[in-house]
Amino acid sequence: MLRVLAIQVLENRVVFVTDPELVICAVAGDPRAFTELYVRYVKRITSLAGRMLHHGSECDEVIQEIFLQVHLSLPRFEARSSFYTWIYRLAKNVV
Repeated sequence: MLRVLAIQVLENRVVFVTDPELVICAVAGDPRAFTELYVRYVKRITSLAGRMLHHGSECDEVIQEIFLQVHLSLPRFEARSSFYTWIYRLAKNVV
């Protein structure tokens, strides 16, 4: 059963307390939650992909694929590790 989460709205961005709470909301269908996860992690994942690929032209497509896989895989996130560790492993599998 999903619980209602308290949120703050700061400068037109919804800020949830933790990544696992964002995942719960994103899985429940709240697009703001997935957007917040994207905003939190896109720079780090872009940097990772850039280091792994060494090809700037492929990087944008790979980032899209990584975040598509993140979106599709969110229901399987179990919070046994940090969200960044989970998304990092997923990104390594995509690249």
